[in-house]
Amino acid sequence: MHAANYQIRKAKHGDEQAIHDVHMYSIMNVCIHAHGKEEVAGWGQRPFDYKKWSNAIDKHWVWVVEDQITRDIKGIGCLILNKKEKCADLAALYFHPDIIGMGFGKKMIAAMLQISKENRINAIKLDSSLTALGFYKKMGFEQTGPRVKEEIGGSMVSGIPMQLKIQT
Repeated sequence: MHAANYQIRKAKHGDEQAIHDVHMYSIMNVCIHAHGKEEVAGWGQRPFDYKKWSNAIDKHWVWVVEDQITRDIKGIGCLILNKKEKCADLAALYFHPDIIGMGFGKKMIAAMLQISKENRINAIKLDSSLTALGFYKKMGFEQTGPRVKEEIGGSMVSGIPMQLKIQT
């Protein structure tokens, strides 16, 4: 498929299951290469939580990459703003292997930067997967601490704390 067959749009109600599915698929089929079977076992096989994604769609910035022909969701991004502390949490950025390398990660980061600037946010923080570390460095994020391990879905998952300072 060609990148022109896909569109980034704001997530809407009705997308929750597809968001969850592509999130888990990406972990099991992309992150597994850097994290290994043990780390992705629980992390990438969590049960569907409708309320989690429904609330995220209502309260935060959630985007999807949608196939314009099949209407399948092939990628997700989620940004949580904390206006009081003037920072944002990049909570999710996951893609189906079919669209990795087509520039959607860069486009979603640009959208997140725009929203952050409009809301006077000073920094976007995240815990990068080992898989995405190089991508985030290319996008200007800097490592802010040593590798951490966090329990996700019963697995201890490695992450690298990072942040992108925003010029407002």
